[in-house]
Amino acid sequence: MLEKVIEIVSFVRILLFGFLLIFILFPYNSNAKELTCPPEILKEFKKYPNYRQLIAIAKKESGFNPKAQNGSCYGLMQVHISVWHKKLVEKNVIKNKQELYTIKGNIKVGAYILKHYNYNYTRYKGKKITCKKKR
Repeated sequence: MLEKVIEIVSFVRILLFGFLLIFILFPYNSNAKELTCPPEILKEFKKYPNYRQLIAIAKKESGFNPKAQNGSCYGLMQVHISVWHKKLVEKNVIKNKQELYTIKGNIKVGAYILKHYNYNYTRYKGKKITCKKKR
């Protein structure tokens, strides 16, 4: 059962990544002003090697609005606080929940989450995942 769930999750991640690429390659509005990342935010993004990918995600998720909120998702990267908070504190990515509400902290968390998903995808990539019956 767990293997089947992992297979489905991997498929959904690949599908979502494909949609993300489509939105990056064919933006809704190609107005240069709208696609420009504010300099103070760009400075924080450039601290990460995959900053272009992070910028694309932030543009799509929040339109570069650091105060964007949708339910329990918050900030530039629209981090789902109730899902990620405990793990982020355990892994020492952040010290407390308040860091999620800063530009620097939200980008840091977004980079960690992206790394987490990239690692999990590459870990299963190319491997045949099968379901085994319990005996």
